[in-house]
Amino acid sequence: NRTLLQETHCYDSMQHILSHEWGGDSYFSNGTSKSRGVCILMRRGLDLEVKEIRRDDHGRVLFIKGIFEGKSILIGNIYCPNTDEIESIMLMNTWLTEMQVDNIVLAGDFNVAINPDLDRDRQNQRTVRDYCRLRGKALRETLDEFSLVDIWRKLHPTAAQFTFSRRTSRSRLDYFFISENLCLPETHVKCHILPPFLADHRAVQLSVNPVTQNR
Repeated sequence: NRTLLQETHCYDSMQHILSHEWGGDSYFSNGTSKSRGVCILMRRGLDLEVKEIRRDDHGRVLFIKGIFEGKSILIGNIYCPNTDEIESIMLMNTWLTEMQVDNIVLAGDFNVAINPDLDRDRQNQRTVRDYCRLRGKALRETLDEFSLVDIWRKLHPTAAQFTFSRRTSRSRLDYFFISENLCLPETHVKCHILPPFLADHRAVQLSVNPVTQNR
């Protein structure tokens, strides 16, 4: 129903072309033709009433707040740089506080391994264990503050599977973080890391299917 892309290399004058090719609803925070950019694509006819859209000026953070099946929801798409900065996380935290939504789904390339012991290949744990250490700490604090769950790790508590690979480096840098209340048994949550396809990052797929109960 929704696709969240990072590092689109999309710029403002190109946005309408991509929107037309997609055919459904599309939302962008653009970078340049050479770097950055995030977008959220939604299929045509999706029953989402958009209430608010927020985007930064650097093509790194995009939030959509709306009503879906009678419930408020926030969908966020984040692309962090490969430097140890926390500005993108702090902006994300500010928006989460201001927008006040119970059902949160955040996704993106956060460019950090939250748990280096599990989320980095053993071959490169020693050399890059502290990569983006400050952002890793800030992100873990965000998950605690807003009761968010690293859903893939929750479903695969000891698995070693990675979303990024380049030469001898392999790490899990791409995540879905969702509200704890979306992790109940009746929501039938599934999360998978998909096979690689023409890129150094692998896609992550999330499925949440709440059971509708009759009154």
